Amino acid sequence: MDKKPWINLFLLVSLLFSLVIPGGAAAAAPVLPASVPPPPELAQGGQPLSAVPQVSMPAVDVEALLAEDWQRMANGLPTRFAQPMAVRLDPGNSGAWERLADGAWLWRLRIAAPGALSLNLGFTTYQMPEGGRMFLYTPDYRILRGPFTAADNELHGQFWSPILEDDEMVIEVLLPAQARSGLRLALTSVNYGYVEFGNAPLSGSCNVDVVRSLIHI
Repeated sequence: MDKKPWINLFLLVSLLFSLVIPGGAAAAAPVLPASVPPPPELAQGGQPLSAVPQVSMPAVDVEALLAEDWQRMANGLPTRFAQPMAVRLDPGNSGAWERLADGAWLWRLRIAAPGALSLNLGFTTYQMPEGGRMFLYTPDYRILRGPFTAADNELHGQFWSPILEDDEMVIEVLLPAQARSGLRLALTSVNYGYVEFGNAPLSGSCNVDVVRSLIHI
C-alpha cells in the first residue's frame, strides 16, 4: 500500500493545526485591549467612554435628500453635503461631569448618527473660560480636532466645528478647577453628512464659513 497519501494528509492536518494554536506558524492576530487609553492631549483619569451618556440622532432619508439636491442643481442652487438636525444640548442637561484627581472639571458627551459619512456641530453659544479646552474626537481616537480654547471666543458667540469623517464623536471639555462657572456652551445643530464633503459640487477647503453657509441654504 502506498503510504504517501497518508503522509501528505498528516502534513496537511499538522499545518492546519499550527494555524489555530498560539505560537503556530501563522497564529491569529492579537486581540486589542477592550479599552484604549486616551492620547496625552485628552483628559486622563476619567471614567471609560462606555459610561459617558450618548445622544443618538434619527436616521435620514438619503435618497430623498439626493433627489432634492438634483432639483436644486437644476434650479441653479448649490447642493448640500449635510442635513442639519436641531438639538438643544448643553453641559446642564446632557453628558456627564466629573471631578478629576487634580481638581479639574471634565465634561463629555457622545453623539451617534448611524450611517453618517461625517459629522460637524453648530454651537450657537460658545464661551470658553481661560484655561479651558474643548476637543472633538472619534471614540477610537482615530480622528481628533482641537483644542478649541478661549482664543476661539467670538463676539457673535457662535462656534462651527470642523468636520469629522465618522458617524460617532465625543465632545470633551476640560476646565481648571475654578473655571467651571465661566463655561457657556449650547449645541443647537448636529449636521449629518450624507455626501462626502470633498465631493460636494461647491465644496472647497474645510472652512467654517463654507460649512455654515452650505448647511443653512
